[in-house]
Amino acid sequence: MKEKTYKLFWKINEIHRKVYSIEYPKDKEYYEFIEEQHEKGFRQIIVTSELMIKLIKKLIIENNININEILFLDDDKDIQKDIDYEISHVAKNTKDLTSLIKTIEFYTKENNIDIKRICFNGYIKTQKQAIIYIQANGILGINSESYNIIKTYIANIIESEL
Repeated sequence: MKEKTYKLFWKINEIHRKVYSIEYPKDKEYYEFIEEQHEKGFRQIIVTSELMIKLIKKLIIENNININEILFLDDDKDIQKDIDYEISHVAKNTKDLTSLIKTIEFYTKENNIDIKRICFNGYIKTQKQAIIYIQANGILGINSESYNIIKTYIANIIESEL
């Protein structure tokens, strides 16, 4: 399976902010790609930590999916150790999701440390395995044959929060 990478945007002059997931060619320089989309009337979506938490909840509760990794912008090894510990418990029992969310909220709200990237694997709205990551800069990576279903599903979640 080949990974596809998308960048999340919204378009100016639209009454309702629809989320667009535009494929980001890996051979193109990031800022050049952003500028091209900007000229077409698109504006970047930044995925805040608050939105990342909502995505984690929705993806785990509504789907047969596992969270594999949460990375923070701050490279603190103790924080990462705490988060990895909580993720390992959620992998064994999704009822431990509440504890993971509380830990994430503590670091993001109390310590002002933003989430950089979340990674998942599992089955989202399809019978095919997927590996997915979402980054704070609005980059969405999908390694699955079900690209369109997954990118649309995630874009819809984000759109509902704009």
